[in-house]
Amino acid sequence: MNRKIFWVNTANRNTLAGRAEVGLQLAVGLNESDIDPIQAWCEQHSCGKRISFDMFKFRNKKEITMFLLKWG
Repeated sequence: MNRKIFWVNTANRNTLAGRAEVGLQLAVGLNESDIDPIQAWCEQHSCGKRISFDMFKFRNKKEITMFLLKWG
């Protein structure tokens, strides 16, 4: 991962979307190479499911916490 990814809540319950920091603002600006290691970790640990390019869905708040401790 080349840059810091910030995870923001979406309108959907237990779903986070990744945003890259660009200067002092957040922007989509992510590449597949930024997301691939995160998806592999989620699959390995059964923690969250990738539902679109930069969004992950979780079963509960415990999974979100685990994810954010690793990737937040």
